[in-house]
Amino acid sequence: MVLKNSLNVILEGKVGNSFGCLFYAYYIAKKANKKLAINSVNNLNNLASFYDLFSKKNNFDHSEYSVTELNNKVSKEVPFFLHKGHYVESGAVKDREVIFHRGMSEDELLNNISKYDNLCYLDDASAHAMRNPDIMIESAKELIIEENILKAVKDFCNKNNIDKNTKGVHIRATDWPWKQDCIDSAYRVIGDLINKDNKVKIFVCCDEKYIEDDLVEKAPNNIIVNTKNSYVKKAVEGSWRETVDAGDGRKQDYNTLIDVESAREAFIDLLILSRTDIKYRHEHSSFSWFSEIYSNVEL
Repeated sequence: MVLKNSLNVILEGKVGNSFGCLFYAYYIAKKANKKLAINSVNNLNNLASFYDLFSKKNNFDHSEYSVTELNNKVSKEVPFFLHKGHYVESGAVKDREVIFHRGMSEDELLNNISKYDNLCYLDDASAHAMRNPDIMIESAKELIIEENILKAVKDFCNKNNIDKNTKGVHIRATDWPWKQDCIDSAYRVIGDLINKDNKVKIFVCCDEKYIEDDLVEKAPNNIIVNTKNSYVKKAVEGSWRETVDAGDGRKQDYNTLIDVESAREAFIDLLILSRTDIKYRHEHSSFSWFSEIYSNVEL
């Protein structure tokens, strides 16, 4: 189950947060001279596994267990490095040593990791990744993207003449606590861009189709969208902020279900956005932050 001298990264959360965990774990495993192994939790927030988004040429040992299953399968001698206590509070992680690493410096984290032959590691974009953009860029350059995702990005950009002359806007909607602020700000930016240049081309990346459709209807000569076959869905009936069972004994206060196709299309959108001159993204969105990271990567 656990490779010798390995850092076993637990991927969970939506696309942006899972990238933060993956990219930093990839970097820190190299720094600690450990093999990287990947476990995709595949909960409601993101049903896609690592190899749904990244190429098998990366050749990492890969498993797909819930956190509870992982806790039961991994030797109790293997510690779990966690960024917060939600899996301990739910009972998914128990009967083993737990080290909370949020707030640790890189040197502190490496010193702690070096004490163990094997460990399991869970992070999100805010604990370490977003403090280290240069590290994220290097990881993004080295982790090979799944071939059909890359082809879809290149085909769309070629068909629609997407380049740095194209303006980019990301609108994070669905369950986002800052949803209305994000929508209002994005519409203002788009309006200002069109008022300044009525021939401007603007690629809009959004997780709700009605917003994309509304913008295309309002400015059909300016707005470019990548109409997706699968958008973020609600896990249960009700509002986007319903409390739902997140698995592993946890409850979450956002009502989202991101299936494999939706995650793949979100990644395609992120990469298309990265090819543009990004004029608006919400500062709290790890997804749009990674579009900035990938803007430094040749695809």
